[in-house]
Amino acid sequence: MPVGTAYTRTETMLLPAATDGRFTLFVVTDALDAVYEYTNAGPNFATPGHFVDIVPRPYADLVVESVIAAATGSNGLPLTLSWTVANRGIGQTSTPEWTDRVYYSPNADGTGLVLLQTFNRVGHLAVDATYTRTVDVTLPVALATDVYLYVQSQGPYEFIYNDAGNTGRSDRVTLTYIPPPNIDLTVTAVAAVPTALDGQARDGARVDVTWTVRNQDADAAEGSWTDIIFIAPNGDRAQKIEIGRFTVTQGLDGGRSYTRTENFALPLHISGVYEVFVMTDATRVVAETNETNNDPALGAELTIALTPRPDLTVTAVNAPATVTSGTVVDVEWIVTNLAVTATPSGGSRWYDGVYLSLNSTLDGGDRLLG
Repeated sequence: MPVGTAYTRTETMLLPAATDGRFTLFVVTDALDAVYEYTNAGPNFATPGHFVDIVPRPYADLVVESVIAAATGSNGLPLTLSWTVANRGIGQTSTPEWTDRVYYSPNADGTGLVLLQTFNRVGHLAVDATYTRTVDVTLPVALATDVYLYVQSQGPYEFIYNDAGNTGRSDRVTLTYIPPPNIDLTVTAVAAVPTALDGQARDGARVDVTWTVRNQDADAAEGSWTDIIFIAPNGDRAQKIEIGRFTVTQGLDGGRSYTRTENFALPLHISGVYEVFVMTDATRVVAETNETNNDPALGAELTIALTPRPDLTVTAVNAPATVTSGTVVDVEWIVTNLAVTATPSGGSRWYDGVYLSLNSTLDGGDRLLG
C-alpha cells in the first residue's frame, strides 16, 4: 500500500445469535500483525465514536414518575399511597404482567429498603402510556421513625434501562408512634403420632401432629398469622424440612391458648430420628414483645423408617454363545421381585434393556440392543 494512500471497505457481518447489549465497536487494521511497522506504534484501531446498541426486539423502559404518600401516618395503620408508571421505551412491554414493589426506609437516599407489600400489574403498557395506582399500605406495628416510601416497577424486557428510573420515592412521611399491644405467642406443646396401623412412621406416609400455641402476654393478638410445621434430622434445626403450614384467623386473647391437630405427609426417602417442631407466626406479621420464642426448644421425637420397596433382579439370562454378525440374537431372561413388597399397582410399568459390552462391565460405553 503506497505511502499516503487509503482504502475504504464496507462489509455486512452476521451477529452471533442472542447478542444483546450496549457495545463499543472497534475496527482493527492488520489484525494479525502481518505488517512490520517498526517504531510506528500508533493505534491500529478506531471506533465510530458512539455506542452500538444491539437489541433482539423493541424494548420498554418503565419509569416510576411519581410516588405520592400521605404526609402523616401511624405504625400499624393503613396509609394511602399512589404512584404513576410510564413506558418511555421504544416498544410495548414484553410481558402482560409484572410486579410493583413497595418499600419503606428511614433514608432519603434509597438505602435500607425494607419490602412492605407487592402489587401485580396486569396488561401490556404501550410506548409513552402510563398507569396510576392508589392503594392503602399498612406500616409495620414496630415502626417508630419517619419514613420514605419507595415504589419499584420492573419485570418486562428493558434492554439496559432496568436502572434507577424503575424506582421512585415519596416525600417524607411523618410518623405518629402508637405503642403496640403486648403480645407474646409461643408454642407450648407438640405431639406427633403415626397413622399406620402398626404405629410406625415411614417415609411418604402420614402422621398426625398436634400443637398448642399460647399468648403469654396481656393483650389480644388480632388478625391472622401462619404456623409452620417442620421436621429436623436428629434435632438439627439448621436442616429443617417444612411438612405443612396453616393460617390462624381467629386471633388469640391474652393468656389464652389454641390447640390444633392436622395430618401431614412425610417426605420420601428419609429415615432416622427426627424432631417435629412448630414455629408460630413464622412470617413475623404479629408484633410481639418477644420475637425469639416462636419456635422454642420444644418438639416431639419421631423415628422414621424406610417404606419397604420392591427389589427387581434379573435372576437368569439365556443367550447363544455365538451369533453371526448382521443376523438376530434370541435372548431370554427372568426378572424376580426378591423383596416382600409388590411393585405399585395402577399403571406400574418399567423397561428392561439388553446391552452388549466389550469389557464385561455394564457402563456408559455399552451398546443398547433394545
